[in-house]
Amino acid sequence: MNLFKRLLLISPFLIASYFLISSQLADYGCNGFIDATFFLAKLIICFIFFIYAVIISLRKRQSEKLKIEPISGVIILITFVIVFISIANKDVFIGKIILEAEGTNFGMEEGLEVLTFRNNNRVTYLERNIDFGCYKTFNYSITDDTISLENDIGLSGNLKISKKYLKNNTRLQPINSSNKIDTTSNYISFTIVSKK
Repeated sequence: MNLFKRLLLISPFLIASYFLISSQLADYGCNGFIDATFFLAKLIICFIFFIYAVIISLRKRQSEKLKIEPISGVIILITFVIVFISIANKDVFIGKIILEAEGTNFGMEEGLEVLTFRNNNRVTYLERNIDFGCYKTFNYSITDDTISLENDIGLSGNLKISKKYLKNNTRLQPINSSNKIDTTSNYISFTIVSKK
Protein backbone atom coordinates (compact mmCIF):
# COMPACT_ATOMS: atom_id res chain seq x y z
CA MET A 1 0.00 0.00 0.00
CA ASN A 2 1.49 3.35 -0.96
CA LEU A 3 2.03 6.28 1.42
CA PHE A 4 -0.80 8.45 0.06
CA LYS A 5 -3.31 5.65 0.55
CA ARG A 6 -2.10 5.06 4.13
CA LEU A 7 -2.40 8.76 4.95
CA LEU A 8 -5.87 8.83 3.46
CA LEU A 9 -6.90 5.83 5.56
CA ILE A 10 -5.64 7.37 8.83
CA SER A 11 -7.49 10.64 8.16
CA PRO A 12 -10.63 9.53 10.12
CA PHE A 13 -8.44 9.40 13.26
CA LEU A 14 -7.14 12.91 12.56
CA ILE A 15 -10.66 14.25 11.99
CA ALA A 16 -12.06 12.58 15.13
CA SER A 17 -9.09 13.94 17.11
CA TYR A 18 -9.76 17.45 15.83
CA PHE A 19 -13.39 17.34 16.99
CA LEU A 20 -12.39 15.90 20.37
CA ILE A 21 -9.72 18.56 20.95
CA SER A 22 -11.92 21.44 19.75
CA SER A 23 -14.68 20.40 22.16
CA GLN A 24 -12.17 20.27 25.02
CA LEU A 25 -10.72 23.70 24.27
CA ALA A 26 -13.94 25.53 23.33
CA ASP A 27 -14.56 29.08 24.56
CA TYR A 28 -18.15 28.31 25.53
CA GLY A 29 -20.24 25.28 26.34
CA CYS A 30 -21.99 23.37 29.09
CA ASN A 31 -21.04 20.56 31.45
CA GLY A 32 -23.60 18.03 32.56
CA PHE A 33 -24.67 14.42 32.10
CA ILE A 34 -25.56 14.78 28.42
CA ASP A 35 -22.31 16.60 27.67
CA ALA A 36 -20.36 13.90 29.51
CA THR A 37 -22.14 11.27 27.41
CA PHE A 38 -21.23 13.09 24.18
CA PHE A 39 -17.62 13.46 25.33
CA LEU A 40 -17.43 9.74 26.14
CA ALA A 41 -18.89 8.88 22.71
CA LYS A 42 -16.31 11.15 20.99
CA LEU A 43 -13.54 9.55 23.05
CA ILE A 44 -14.65 6.03 22.09
CA ILE A 45 -14.90 6.94 18.39
CA CYS A 46 -11.46 8.56 18.52
CA PHE A 47 -10.01 5.44 20.20
CA ILE A 48 -11.56 3.14 17.57
CA PHE A 49 -10.09 5.30 14.78
CA PHE A 50 -6.74 5.30 16.63
CA ILE A 51 -6.64 1.49 16.63
CA TYR A 52 -7.67 1.48 12.97
CA ALA A 53 -4.94 4.02 12.10
CA VAL A 54 -2.28 1.94 13.88
CA ILE A 55 -3.37 -1.18 12.00
CA ILE A 56 -3.30 0.74 8.68
CA SER A 57 0.17 2.12 9.36
CA LEU A 58 1.59 -1.36 9.97
CA ARG A 59 3.02 -2.89 6.87
CA LYS A 60 4.55 -6.18 5.96
CA ARG A 61 7.97 -6.15 4.48
CA GLN A 62 9.58 -8.92 2.50
CA SER A 63 10.84 -10.42 5.74
CA GLU A 64 7.20 -10.92 6.82
CA LYS A 65 7.77 -8.87 9.98
CA LEU A 66 5.27 -6.16 10.85
CA LYS A 67 6.83 -2.72 10.93
CA ILE A 68 5.14 0.61 11.31
CA GLU A 69 5.36 2.94 8.33
CA PRO A 70 7.45 5.91 9.61
CA ILE A 71 5.52 8.91 8.26
CA SER A 72 2.03 7.74 9.18
CA GLY A 73 3.38 6.39 12.49
CA VAL A 74 4.82 9.78 13.45
CA ILE A 75 1.57 11.54 12.47
CA ILE A 76 -0.45 9.10 14.61
CA LEU A 77 1.93 9.47 17.56
CA ILE A 78 1.94 13.29 17.47
CA THR A 79 -1.85 13.41 17.17
CA PHE A 80 -2.26 10.94 20.05
CA VAL A 81 0.06 13.00 22.29
CA ILE A 82 -1.83 16.23 21.51
CA VAL A 83 -5.19 14.54 22.26
CA PHE A 84 -3.81 13.13 25.53
CA ILE A 85 -2.43 16.50 26.66
CA SER A 86 -5.66 18.32 25.73
CA ILE A 87 -7.66 15.89 27.89
CA ALA A 88 -5.23 15.44 30.78
CA ASN A 89 -3.90 19.00 31.09
CA LYS A 90 -5.72 21.50 28.94
CA ASP A 91 -4.06 24.40 30.80
CA VAL A 92 -1.13 23.89 28.42
CA PHE A 93 -3.35 25.14 25.58
CA ILE A 94 -5.72 27.61 27.26
CA GLY A 95 -3.43 29.23 29.84
CA LYS A 96 -2.48 28.69 33.46
CA ILE A 97 -4.97 29.66 36.18
CA ILE A 98 -3.76 32.67 38.19
CA LEU A 99 -6.94 33.57 40.11
CA GLU A 100 -10.25 31.88 40.84
CA ALA A 101 -13.20 33.58 42.51
CA GLU A 102 -16.66 32.32 43.48
CA GLY A 103 -19.88 34.22 43.99
CA THR A 104 -23.16 32.81 45.17
CA ASN A 105 -26.20 33.91 43.22
CA PHE A 106 -29.19 33.67 45.50
CA GLY A 107 -31.51 34.50 42.61
CA MET A 108 -30.99 30.99 41.26
CA GLU A 109 -31.62 27.65 42.91
CA GLU A 110 -28.31 26.54 44.39
CA GLY A 111 -26.46 28.70 41.86
CA LEU A 112 -22.75 29.37 41.99
CA GLU A 113 -20.83 31.75 39.74
CA VAL A 114 -17.11 31.19 39.14
CA LEU A 115 -14.62 33.52 37.44
CA THR A 116 -11.34 31.83 36.46
CA PHE A 117 -8.59 34.21 35.35
CA ARG A 118 -5.72 32.86 33.26
CA ASN A 119 -2.23 34.21 32.55
CA ASN A 120 -3.04 34.91 28.88
CA ASN A 121 -5.63 37.61 29.77
CA ARG A 122 -8.54 35.22 29.29
CA VAL A 123 -11.28 34.74 31.88
CA THR A 124 -13.80 31.91 32.01
CA TYR A 125 -17.17 32.63 33.54
CA LEU A 126 -18.93 29.49 34.81
CA GLU A 127 -22.52 29.48 35.98
CA ARG A 128 -22.97 26.27 37.95
CA ASN A 129 -26.23 24.71 39.09
CA ILE A 130 -26.93 21.42 40.85
CA ASP A 131 -26.92 19.24 37.74
CA PHE A 132 -25.07 21.24 35.08
CA GLY A 133 -22.97 24.31 34.41
CA CYS A 134 -22.42 26.54 31.39
CA TYR A 135 -19.32 28.60 30.69
CA LYS A 136 -17.99 31.21 28.31
CA THR A 137 -14.51 32.63 27.88
CA PHE A 138 -13.44 36.13 26.91
CA ASN A 139 -10.68 38.70 27.49
CA TYR A 140 -9.97 40.82 30.55
CA SER A 141 -7.45 43.47 31.51
CA ILE A 142 -5.94 44.49 34.86
CA THR A 143 -5.01 48.07 35.78
CA ASP A 144 -3.62 48.38 39.31
CA ASP A 145 -6.35 46.74 41.43
CA THR A 146 -9.11 47.03 38.83
CA ILE A 147 -10.13 44.09 36.65
CA SER A 148 -12.10 45.03 33.53
CA LEU A 149 -14.04 42.35 31.68
CA GLU A 150 -14.16 43.05 27.95
CA ASN A 151 -17.52 41.42 27.31
CA ASP A 152 -20.73 42.11 29.12
CA ILE A 153 -21.87 38.84 30.69
CA GLY A 154 -25.20 40.36 31.56
CA LEU A 155 -27.76 38.80 33.83
CA SER A 156 -27.22 35.71 35.86
CA GLY A 157 -30.50 34.76 37.47
CA ASN A 158 -31.70 37.91 39.24
CA LEU A 159 -28.23 39.42 39.57
CA LYS A 160 -25.79 41.04 37.15
CA ILE A 161 -22.11 40.50 36.54
CA SER A 162 -20.29 43.84 36.57
CA LYS A 163 -17.86 44.80 33.81
CA LYS A 164 -15.39 46.13 36.40
CA TYR A 165 -14.23 44.68 39.70
CA LEU A 166 -11.97 46.01 42.43
CA LYS A 167 -9.57 43.29 43.59
CA ASN A 168 -8.33 43.10 47.16
CA ASN A 169 -6.83 40.16 49.07
CA THR A 170 -10.07 38.26 49.60
CA ARG A 171 -12.77 39.67 47.30
CA LEU A 172 -13.67 40.99 43.90
CA GLN A 173 -16.14 43.82 44.46
CA PRO A 174 -18.18 45.35 41.62
CA ILE A 175 -17.40 48.98 40.83
CA ASN A 176 -19.39 51.47 38.78
CA SER A 177 -18.26 53.74 35.93
CA SER A 178 -16.82 56.29 38.37
CA ASN A 179 -14.61 53.54 39.89
CA LYS A 180 -16.46 53.42 43.22
CA ILE A 181 -17.63 50.23 44.86
CA ASP A 182 -21.18 49.55 43.75
CA THR A 183 -23.22 48.78 46.85
CA THR A 184 -26.44 48.00 45.01
CA SER A 185 -27.69 44.48 45.42
CA ASN A 186 -27.96 43.95 41.66
CA TYR A 187 -24.33 42.90 41.20
CA ILE A 188 -22.54 39.75 42.34
CA SER A 189 -19.39 40.17 44.39
CA PHE A 190 -16.92 37.30 44.34
CA THR A 191 -14.80 35.69 47.04
CA ILE A 192 -11.27 34.80 45.93
CA VAL A 193 -10.76 31.09 46.52
CA SER A 194 -7.32 30.60 45.01
CA LYS A 195 -4.40 32.71 43.78
CA LYS A 196 -1.30 31.40 42.05
